[in-house]
Amino acid sequence: MIYDICGGDDADYLEAGWDLSKTNKAKELFVVITDSCDKTKVIGLIESWGVTVNSSWEAKMAQDNIDEKMPFTSILQTGGLGQVVDSELVEAFKGRTHFTKAQTRQIWTAIAPLSFTLEVSFVAIQSPVNEVIGAIQLLQRMASPVIKEDLIDSYKTVLQETINGIRSGTVPDAGTLNTILGYIPNELTVDLFDKYYSNVKYILTDVSFTDADMLLHHESRTSIKQNVSLSFTSTTSVNKEDIEQIGGRLPQ
Repeated sequence: MIYDICGGDDADYLEAGWDLSKTNKAKELFVVITDSCDKTKVIGLIESWGVTVNSSWEAKMAQDNIDEKMPFTSILQTGGLGQVVDSELVEAFKGRTHFTKAQTRQIWTAIAPLSFTLEVSFVAIQSPVNEVIGAIQLLQRMASPVIKEDLIDSYKTVLQETINGIRSGTVPDAGTLNTILGYIPNELTVDLFDKYYSNVKYILTDVSFTDADMLLHHESRTSIKQNVSLSFTSTTSVNKEDIEQIGGRLPQ
């Protein structure tokens, strides 16, 4: 039995935002954000985007600090021996350190998941509801979990089935779990970042917009253009091999 970890009720496939078959803009100007579970898609026009690759480094001196075992230098720097040794000797040691250059060498400790910011715009050409409002709502749904209101009486039964399943190597019936347990937001594929970073899935962490980015129809007050700022992070860190190498040597 294969347990489906995708969350939410079964729903019809949805697509919102720009209709690529009805625009003369180059397809490369658009981003396609797809829910990896129900394949719901949001298509937005790219206004700007940025990416952060962050590695963590730590000075070796933080791990090899002799003062943690014998705070001799600290005592000298603060004049703490002034009562037991000659004051001139204490003054001579003030402001000095026992650290060597080798102890300041940076040691790589970790790499954070990729972080992305993306600004997209939605414009109503035929249907403001689907092309603007619906797109924003789908993005908000992609960033939202499914949380149950409360725990029902069958919780103990479901928990026991889960424990038994772990012991026996099987999984509890998904339908049974769906009656009580919620879901975290699903992973996404982003047809923009995937051009540069392979084998990577993303989670949508922020969906935001302001009135300043909104254009309303003067009569219906329906949003006919809206810019939306999105933040993503990859679900895992990436290896060097996951980042596509584009180009080669510069001409000589």
